[in-house]
Amino acid sequence: MGKRRLGDLYRTHTLVECDDGQGEKIAVSLVKISRPDTDAAVLAANAARARVLMRRGDRESDLWLEAYGEVADRPRDHITAVLVADDLSQKRLSAEAQEEAEERWAEDEYLDGLRKLWKDSMMEVWAVNPDDPDAKRVRDELAAFKHAVDARMAGEAEDLTEGYAHLDEEELRIKVTDKLIENAANSVWVEEFERHRIFYATRDPLDRSKRYFRAMEEVRDLDDRVYTQLRIKYDNLALDSISGKESPATTGSSPPSDRSDAEEGSKRSGHETSTASKNSPTSS
Repeated sequence: MGKRRLGDLYRTHTLVECDDGQGEKIAVSLVKISRPDTDAAVLAANAARARVLMRRGDRESDLWLEAYGEVADRPRDHITAVLVADDLSQKRLSAEAQEEAEERWAEDEYLDGLRKLWKDSMMEVWAVNPDDPDAKRVRDELAAFKHAVDARMAGEAEDLTEGYAHLDEEELRIKVTDKLIENAANSVWVEEFERHRIFYATRDPLDRSKRYFRAMEEVRDLDDRVYTQLRIKYDNLALDSISGKESPATTGSSPPSDRSDAEEGSKRSGHETSTASKNSPTSS
């Protein structure tokens, strides 16, 4: 490996060996991607999501018809429940953010510390001995946070259900169809982000300044088992580099939301959401 440069400093990495049991192992390095690479991955994911959402208005498209077919024969209460459940998840993100800002949880990053302590040790201690005083105290405090959020959510389900009462069944089906397409677009966002992340993170094991893949098509063509191995290894690498400020429930990839209520939640997703200044990768 050549002489280190400034860009190499604080760049965590790990060696990964892949094989199919039929020959010698293939080694690659995974490095934690830089901010510009993260921005480029987000930009590509946003574009992929937008391509799906653009078809939401075309009621003759296969995408729309397939989604509509999933709810065409569902009763009204089921359709309404789908819409309310989605609305509640967005409302809960807002409620959690509001509660986290309360002095009890925000002062000295108390809630973050509880979450890290629970994840790192107290969860295992409590599983072995539920009466352990330290583990019980941490668990009770986290439960208190959850109860406080639940209190903020009181009555929301009823209010949301009532808000759909004026719509007829066909209008509800169309709303659910649009929601299913939005969910599909969000899944596409996550998949595209993660594949671009693997593209940028996978490097020549002898020279980590060189990308291993020459084009995104090579990542898309990987066997699912190889891709999954790389993704899991990178997730572990990324988590190892986090100082513990984030909880396990808020370190995953998340697409942008159409709802302002989810803004606080997206801030805690662990990934940058700024617009990148370059296009998605096509070469090394």
